[in-house]
Amino acid sequence: MKVRRIILWGICLLYVLLFVYASVSKFLNFQNFRMQLGQSPVIRRFADIIAWGIPCIELVTSFLLLHKRTRIIGLILAVLLMTMFSTYIYIILYHAVSVPCSCGGILEALSWKEHLYFNLGILLLGIWALSIALALNKWINSVFIQVGLVAINILIGVLSVVLLYVTSERLIHYKNPFIRNYSLKVVKQGIFDLGVNSYYLAGIDTSFLYLGNYTRPLQILKIDQDLEASERITIKMSKDDLPGKAAQSRVIPPNVFLLDGQISRILKGKTTDWQMTFRWDGSKQFSDPVQFDENQWVVKHTIYKKRKRAMGILKMKDSLPIQSKPMLLKKQIDGFFDVSGTLTKDPITRNMVYVYRYRNLFEVMDSLLNPVFTAHTIDTIQKAQMIIDSVTLKNQYKLISSVTVNTTAVAYNGLLFVRSKILGKYEPESIWEQADVIDVYQLEDGAYLNSFYVYRMNQAPVRQIFIWKNDFYGLTGDYLVRYDISQVWKQALNSKE
Repeated sequence: MKVRRIILWGICLLYVLLFVYASVSKFLNFQNFRMQLGQSPVIRRFADIIAWGIPCIELVTSFLLLHKRTRIIGLILAVLLMTMFSTYIYIILYHAVSVPCSCGGILEALSWKEHLYFNLGILLLGIWALSIALALNKWINSVFIQVGLVAINILIGVLSVVLLYVTSERLIHYKNPFIRNYSLKVVKQGIFDLGVNSYYLAGIDTSFLYLGNYTRPLQILKIDQDLEASERITIKMSKDDLPGKAAQSRVIPPNVFLLDGQISRILKGKTTDWQMTFRWDGSKQFSDPVQFDENQWVVKHTIYKKRKRAMGILKMKDSLPIQSKPMLLKKQIDGFFDVSGTLTKDPITRNMVYVYRYRNLFEVMDSLLNPVFTAHTIDTIQKAQMIIDSVTLKNQYKLISSVTVNTTAVAYNGLLFVRSKILGKYEPESIWEQADVIDVYQLEDGAYLNSFYVYRMNQAPVRQIFIWKNDFYGLTGDYLVRYDISQVWKQALNSKE
């Protein structure tokens, strides 16, 4: 009897030391602890509650263990906590993508498996101590009841963590409270020095990237997809066909196009000789052209009578007529500045996606430009925040200030990649001074998948992004960077199973 009491007291003291040490460590590094919980794939949706709840429960449990009358309750709580901690780590190891451990102190040096073995060892000691305490209690003499209490306690611990995991994952993907998931490993594969920051993506094929130049409209930079070799190409044409300085190139092999929306002109040639041989002139200005099919483009244009921007289909024939689709862009404030955004076409599914610049909204359209559904990015800015003022000229206005939400986007193979400018919960501001965040969504239902960082070159933000298979490309300052995003596709595939 005396030996059992000594064992019981020793295990209780061990638990008290462990819980007091762990809770104090969490409180001393509370912001970091809460931030790590916010990045956990298991419980991030409930990070705020758990960050306060766990250390408080650990302290209460320690107090209960020190007193004889409350020791059984303390041991029940201790076994429950260790069961939950062990279940949490098991899910991290075998059912979720690994994330940094949110434990403090000496346990930071342990690997995930070592940490699981440590927890299981402490849990077994707790079960032993609880069994001794129940056996010493004259009110609970039945072994069946004692075993039942221990089993129910363990079952509650396991089921509670599993329920948190299932609930948190669903809420994160479909009702996200602006908590990003940075659990995937996205590795930088290459850097190419462009020399200047005036390049943009003009096209891409199975082997090469084609970059246009805003300051030299007739120049194309052809780069292999490994970013190891390049070739400079000059587009050729007659002097009569020369466009203005606003012209942009689009390379869609075997064709190359030169489009100038300011003077409403389109030139077409072949990539075999880069000679422009066809020309169309229109009367309506357009911008942001995205090829719809071989002879049509989706563009944005201005309806001057209503002073609003609209989307439309531009046809490559005489006068370049635009079939306006005024209902596609959703007006909130003025219908001009507030509908700014990025139009992108998924080359695999052929769906079109429009991502609004000043609000957390994107619209998915089919290959005929019919609306499919509307979804939200994970930030909380539902209405554009901007100040618009008139200028001296009649019926002209100026955007004085605004909050940018989504700067650029690209759709590829059923996923949408969006560069966001809004800091999420549990994210350190310091890293946003070095990198830009890319949020990934499923175009099947608009669900959020994950996020990853693209690090800036010379502090220049990422201005354009594009995808080809497992490669992510970004233009940042004078550089073109390439990342391996195979883990993103793996997660997208797993989410559909």
